[in-house]
Amino acid sequence: MTTLLLADRCEIMRAGMRALLQKAEYEIVADCGSENEVLDGTERYQPELILIGQDLAGQNAGPFVQQLKSCSASSRIVLFCAGGETSRGFAAIALHVHGVILQNAAGDRLLQCVRRVVEGYQWIDPDLLKTLLYSQTRTTLSQDLTPREMEIANLVTSGLRNKQIARQINVSEATVKMHLHHIYEKLHLASRTELAMRAQSHWPVTSSFHPIAAEAPLCPLKGGIPTEVVP
Repeated sequence: MTTLLLADRCEIMRAGMRALLQKAEYEIVADCGSENEVLDGTERYQPELILIGQDLAGQNAGPFVQQLKSCSASSRIVLFCAGGETSRGFAAIALHVHGVILQNAAGDRLLQCVRRVVEGYQWIDPDLLKTLLYSQTRTTLSQDLTPREMEIANLVTSGLRNKQIARQINVSEATVKMHLHHIYEKLHLASRTELAMRAQSHWPVTSSFHPIAAEAPLCPLKGGIPTEVVP
């Protein structure tokens, strides 16, 4: 039976995880509410997997993760992360932990994460990854295009013609054409069709955006551990 250590300052959160994971036949060897308890429990029980709540890991989780690895080099580590804090998401992934999951993830998602990490994969919550990819790509495009060009590109993506765009943003149709010419040059595109395709695949405007298909490889973790994102 796979051994797990639960770590979160919130007792209710730990109780919920414990009930869910025990029902799935995982063995909970320790239930910790502080950093010291986590370090002591990790050293004593050498759990196969450690689940660490965001509030316990704190703003700077790096040193704490390194301490855990020193206590048990074989233990796999999963960090919880708030969905809206992209800086924490990037930081968590950069720590080369074995899993990163949203704090408000559903029970099925947590079980999926645990199962895949135990199998030897690095697992990143697809909703978190979507947010990070959106943020990163949006920033890159914002650096390439002016605010007005971004506005026009979004309107093109929504299906508006030049005359409609001109009317909506209160400029002449010739001005819209000039901005489109600059957009095509900057993004190395040949037509509004290519622009629409680029926008749909690189800076999402609808809730149906799915950046990575099921079971898609992301990047290798240190030590050659395979990585995947599973919706």
